[in-house]
Amino acid sequence: MALSDIRAGVVGVGFIGVAHVEALRRLGVDVVGVVGSSPERAKTKAEAANLPRVYESYESLLSDDIDVVHVATPNHAHADQVRAALDAG
Repeated sequence: MALSDIRAGVVGVGFIGVAHVEALRRLGVDVVGVVGSSPERAKTKAEAANLPRVYESYESLLSDDIDVVHVATPNHAHADQVRAALDAG
């Protein structure tokens, strides 16, 4: 599988989330969307940082056709978010 065939979603639109989107794009990965702590915050950040589609919820990101999830949220949220991603396949 080529990097350009990978569809990624990024959770978190703070500094690290934006850095992940930029790094993935430089590698040629298709970043299909992001999700933030609230849809409003994510939309504002997406417009300012040229981010892709904003999902209304983490669950809606996971239900899309993606191959990988980058978790760029505060550390305390990682375990539950990773478990949800694994459960979603």
